[in-house]
Amino acid sequence: MAIKPIKVSQLNGYIDRILKNDPLLGSVTVTGEVSNLKYHSSGHVYFSLKDEHSTLRCFLAASMVPRVRYELTDGMELIVSGSVTVYRAGGIYSLQVTGVEVAGQGELAAAFEALKRKLQAEGLFDASQKKPIPAFPRCVAVVTSEDRKSTRLNSSHGRRS
Repeated sequence: MAIKPIKVSQLNGYIDRILKNDPLLGSVTVTGEVSNLKYHSSGHVYFSLKDEHSTLRCFLAASMVPRVRYELTDGMELIVSGSVTVYRAGGIYSLQVTGVEVAGQGELAAAFEALKRKLQAEGLFDASQKKPIPAFPRCVAVVTSEDRKSTRLNSSHGRRS
């Protein structure tokens, strides 16, 4: 006998209840590097924690922000504690942060800064090396990945080539 289909909101609500009642996910501590940091006008703070393999969305409620003793910045290595929750309307899970400790600058940010310094020393950011962007380009290309075929759109004729 087939199971009756349920609504998306019902499924997201069920998943949220499961996560809230799980002893591990109800109180978890995670370390990672801050990225995509956004201080929202509502006072909430949204960011991601990432390591070399994965990303975790995080939410810091406006009521918790005054308890954080330092300004968060992208590239900062953090140890955060909180609970895993589901934003029911979007079906997205995230870590609702209740505690924050700074562990230093993240390795990914340090590697990015080192690469930036190296390329700058090679003169690759020098304005004299840059070509001006034409007001009306004749050809536009979109690269999606190395293993996909590209499609060019010839803007003067509006045809794909």
